[in-house]
Amino acid sequence: MDFNTDYYWYGDKNRMTIKESVTGEDNQIKNSQADSYRNNRNSLVASKLVLGFPLFKGELSVGGEYSSLNRRMLYTIVSEVTSNENEKVKESMTSAFVDYTRSFGALSVQAGLRYEYNDFDYYTNEIRIDLQSKTYSNWFPSLALSLPVGKTQMQLTYAADIYRPSYNELRSGVQYDNQYTYESGNPFLTPSITRNLTYAFSWKWVNLQLICSHISDEVCTMTQSYQNNPIKSLARPENINSYNSFQAGLTLNPTYGIWHPTLEAMLYKQWLKMDTHVGNKLNNPVAVFSFTNTFDFKWLTASLVMTAQTEGNMGNKNIRKGYFNTDLSFYKALFKNRLTLTLDVSDLFATGNQYRTFYSGAARTLFYDAYSVSSITMGIRYRFNATNSKYKGTGAGQSQKSRM
Repeated sequence: MDFNTDYYWYGDKNRMTIKESVTGEDNQIKNSQADSYRNNRNSLVASKLVLGFPLFKGELSVGGEYSSLNRRMLYTIVSEVTSNENEKVKESMTSAFVDYTRSFGALSVQAGLRYEYNDFDYYTNEIRIDLQSKTYSNWFPSLALSLPVGKTQMQLTYAADIYRPSYNELRSGVQYDNQYTYESGNPFLTPSITRNLTYAFSWKWVNLQLICSHISDEVCTMTQSYQNNPIKSLARPENINSYNSFQAGLTLNPTYGIWHPTLEAMLYKQWLKMDTHVGNKLNNPVAVFSFTNTFDFKWLTASLVMTAQTEGNMGNKNIRKGYFNTDLSFYKALFKNRLTLTLDVSDLFATGNQYRTFYSGAARTLFYDAYSVSSITMGIRYRFNATNSKYKGTGAGQSQKSRM
């Protein structure tokens, strides 16, 4: 028996002053200032119970989980550029699950079923908004078959994942970024469900994974004109059309003395239809390569990681130019691993510029360029009264915490 009860509280307060200086077509400079304040408060109570026992030469696991969340979102702005925000969310989630594992000779079979029920209530100025309040009921079956063949191991898995929008994505208020850019959430978002069929193969230091997916109602950031003004943009999350994707990953991680190289290659291909100014298909593949070199010296561990990415499409995003990035890190443990020292150098050669295009239909496109920034970070950590024997539980309400 495994039982957990968690209470979690999280809050943040942010004050922001935006000062702008804009030169118009008449070469006259116009200065403006907008002062805003945001206050978010969250509280969560969650409990989970899991029972496991042998059954028919296998292992049966059953359990349930319940969570109750309250969130308050306040946003005020001095300048009358957007309206103030006073919103509240109350959500409860109940789930039940069963999982059974059994071996038939060399074949290992794992089958599971999970049920989730969500009750979501949305309030504006203490008034419940029926159109934005909703309930969800979902079933998630899973099946995994594992079989060793000689020195190899193979596994075939079917499972479904759900992405529930974060509470920040579900807000309805509009935030002022500058006089041309605004952003908001979307309380009408629905959860996104991904159904995956996965084949995995491993042999010594070779690992291969193939994933076929069907993605429904994926949440992507879209832009539209704001207040019927074409030069003002509102960035807002939206559910896009369902589509299929394929992903192949190959990992090689041999060992040569103190050198532990890891070569990872990933190919991603999607079949997404969306109206854009360049056509209605976002189907160009993307490849990602990573080469990690770890050296275990007697007195130090050093790692050099090189990453490259090609052009292509991922969701409603188009990677216009490929990029290359190099990271360097050092790690040292002292006093029986109580004291650890780390030094990380990010984007060593300042080559990690990223150029992205986000499509929001045929009428509007956002070009986003993120320029490389090299950085150095040093960390010192000391653990007092360290022990590995204390039971800390598995936690409850983990998915809700991540949404907060």
